[in-house]
Amino acid sequence: MIRVTKPEKWKDTFFLNLQPIEKLVFIYIYENCDDAGFFDINFNRMTTDIGIDSKTISVALNKLEKTYITSVQADRIWLKKFLLHQNRLPLDLATTEGNFIKFQIESNINNFNNPQDFKNILENIKKKTKTKSEFTKPTLQEIIDNFRTTEWSFVPEYEITSIYDYYESVGWKVGRKPMADWKKAFIGCFRRGMGRNKYKPEQKSAPSKMDMIMKGNEKINGFDFNTLVQKD
Repeated sequence: MIRVTKPEKWKDTFFLNLQPIEKLVFIYIYENCDDAGFFDINFNRMTTDIGIDSKTISVALNKLEKTYITSVQADRIWLKKFLLHQNRLPLDLATTEGNFIKFQIESNINNFNNPQDFKNILENIKKKTKTKSEFTKPTLQEIIDNFRTTEWSFVPEYEITSIYDYYESVGWKVGRKPMADWKKAFIGCFRRGMGRNKYKPEQKSAPSKMDMIMKGNEKINGFDFNTLVQKD
């Protein structure tokens, strides 16, 4: 589990006023809680890991009580600002991690003291939670019609069909993730196709000097160089 640590805590008045042992216990809990901020209190393990007795750990936990909510059984705590400090808000429910955090909070809400305080925090999380719009699979004709009026109109229809068939076969995923924007996905395929010289934009050839002379003289003298007959 990767944790984000912010040096600003060393300027926080509450943290600065903690005793060294209390700071150590706080950092230990912070680094050993789960991804939702829940930590199971196990004095035997904490004593072994930190190297201090359980009574000292208990006193330190009391000093840190403003930073967490305690379960009814007093065997678990939840760090109130953990998700905020880990940049997990708003929750992204399109990810496995985001759904795990939401599940953990909802599963534990009735097992903690101060349930109203807990509910307020959960409600705040819901308000800030972002959900990605549901992906709508395009039809082949929709894709062809879309790119026909763009700078990618030179891409052959058979190539678009081939890309379409590929994404159909993999369940419209990009790598292991569900596709979010099919236009960007197809353009990425087009670019790779150009890199392999499968096709390239149509380029109009520049007019020759003779063509330019002929066109200029037509405007000036009224001659049609194709027929060499003077126009009326």
